[in-house]
Amino acid sequence: MSATIDLARYSDLLGIGRSATYKAAAKGDLPTPVFRIGGRYVAPIAPIAELLGITPDEVRGTTDDKAAA
Repeated sequence: MSATIDLARYSDLLGIGRSATYKAAAKGDLPTPVFRIGGRYVAPIAPIAELLGITPDEVRGTTDDKAAA
């Protein structure tokens, strides 16, 4: 499983628009770390999960029930 998500998923989780998310990422103004790799931004899952008080699987969009199916 990936340890990062893209900014589209990040913006969905935080409930902010994608354009605003990309602009904030470029300025370093997001509440968790993001990294630019090549031409795209990625965000580590663990800090997002901690910020939102959810599990890393919920950040990924999976749960144990779905993974077992």
